[in-house]
Amino acid sequence: MSAANGCCGDGLSPHGLRKATCRSLAEAGCNAHEIMAISGHQTLAEVTRYTVAANRFHLAERAVAAMERKETRTKTVKPA
Repeated sequence: MSAANGCCGDGLSPHGLRKATCRSLAEAGCNAHEIMAISGHQTLAEVTRYTVAANRFHLAERAVAAMERKETRTKTVKPA
């Protein structure tokens, strides 16, 4: 049975499983070299597509947290 016919069952393919694993690793905070060590990709360009989106998400989370910390520090209490 070929990959196109769902060799992995339920419409899954080796490529799709590899892609899902790479994306999960990137979302977990793994860098490109760590992902390459697991996935077998040969170039950084191949794994960059997985890390760019995950990095963007993590950077956005950090930016929101920084704004929340700033707002907490700058709140003032009006005298009674």
